Amino acid sequence: MSWNISYSHFPYLFNSRQLEITGTKIYLKPKSDAVISPHSTDMTLNGEPINSWNAAQDVPLIEGRVDLTGNPIRTWTIDRGTDSSMNNKIDDSLILIRYRVKNPNLKRFRCGALEARS
Repeated sequence: MSWNISYSHFPYLFNSRQLEITGTKIYLKPKSDAVISPHSTDMTLNGEPINSWNAAQDVPLIEGRVDLTGNPIRTWTIDRGTDSSMNNKIDDSLILIRYRVKNPNLKRFRCGALEARS
């Protein structure tokens, strides 16, 4: 499955700024009658393996980490791999992308205010 992430998915303030991924997690939501236990799979996100599967804290989801770098503005692809038993267990998935803005004129972003370097 593939989809595009564009600048329209980020705050307008960050249009035309260089964005950089600092962390990526994927959460799997099991179907109401299914139980998904954390285990290693050959599932990938943008060609990188999803690893470190754990039960998420405080929510009934399974969390995996992905080591991705670069700009999040791109085509994203998730491949469930060869574990066909997961197809009947997963109701939905959520991908959390942590990012930062790389711009030499942007010093910090705090409480909705920008401070430009002098």
